[in-house]
Amino acid sequence: MGSRAHLAYLLCGGEIVNENHTCALRPAQRIVLLHAVAACLALFVLGAASAARAQTCVGGPDDGQPCATDDDCRDLCVDGPDAGLACLDATECRDVCVGGPDDGNACETDAECANECDGGGSAGQSCSVDEDCVDLCVGGPQNGQPCTEDGDCSQVCVGGVNDGQLCLSILDCPNACVGGVNDGLQCSSVLQCPRACVGGVNDGLQCSTVLECPQTCVGGSNDGNACSSVLQCPRTCEGGSNDGNPCAGAFQCPGGTCPVTSCPATSCPATSCPAASCPQSTCPVSPCDVGTCPEVATCPMVAQCVGGPVAVPVFPAGWWAGTASIAAMLMAALALVVRSKRRA
Repeated sequence: MGSRAHLAYLLCGGEIVNENHTCALRPAQRIVLLHAVAACLALFVLGAASAARAQTCVGGPDDGQPCATDDDCRDLCVDGPDAGLACLDATECRDVCVGGPDDGNACETDAECANECDGGGSAGQSCSVDEDCVDLCVGGPQNGQPCTEDGDCSQVCVGGVNDGQLCLSILDCPNACVGGVNDGLQCSSVLQCPRACVGGVNDGLQCSTVLECPQTCVGGSNDGNACSSVLQCPRTCEGGSNDGNPCAGAFQCPGGTCPVTSCPATSCPATSCPAASCPQSTCPVSPCDVGTCPEVATCPMVAQCVGGPVAVPVFPAGWWAGTASIAAMLMAALALVVRSKRRA
């Protein structure tokens, strides 16, 4: 028996009225059939509604996952050490310390970022404000000593007549000649610092060129006399039986020596009048490098929980099989009702 014949058999109470497998339904049969159709329609509507109510996350790491509310859909941290990690709100995204010894470390509040003195006598020590850090003099005789202001750090002349003496300005530090006849004396120009011979007969005397500084013998019988070559400075014995006599070597000075003589070159070196200075000494502030935890990292609320597509409902697994089973049971109940009516 085909499916159509089977359906007619059930609806007609077991009787096949004609070869077209049709029959006229009694009122009771119509009522039962209407209930069956209504039940099937209700199941269809419930299944479609269930499919329409299905919601999924859109955006974020949970994209496409089932959800009930936006709170079920996580976002991603932006910036900070947790950038790219899943989050529900900004409190789950840490920041980093800026400044202080913890610079670059992960943090959630300023309290997690320490402060320290930057330089001075308390360099590296913990602090809260600049006043917690000891300042030190830079330059001058108090260089490296604690101070509170520039006035605590004295200054001294560098160079000049008053080299090493206390000063307040460059006016306290006059220049001085370096070299020449006036070496060490005050000057304002190199013209006030004439040259002087170094070595030779005129050693220490003023000169303009080396020609004014003739050489002299050192040692020998002509010691102190002018010379232009060592040949003009003969050697003599010192000590022994030939003391003071000419010699060419120690073998000619029994009991003594025959020292070497020389005719060293002289010079007339340039002089100068270098500028003296009164370098400023200071008491620079040693700042307290304060570490902060700026709120930079965020958890943008991008992911949302939205309803599934209604136009193409996706019924729960096993829905069609359940609906068919229920329809079959209703049809069987219809047949039982029809038969009971006939017997009556």
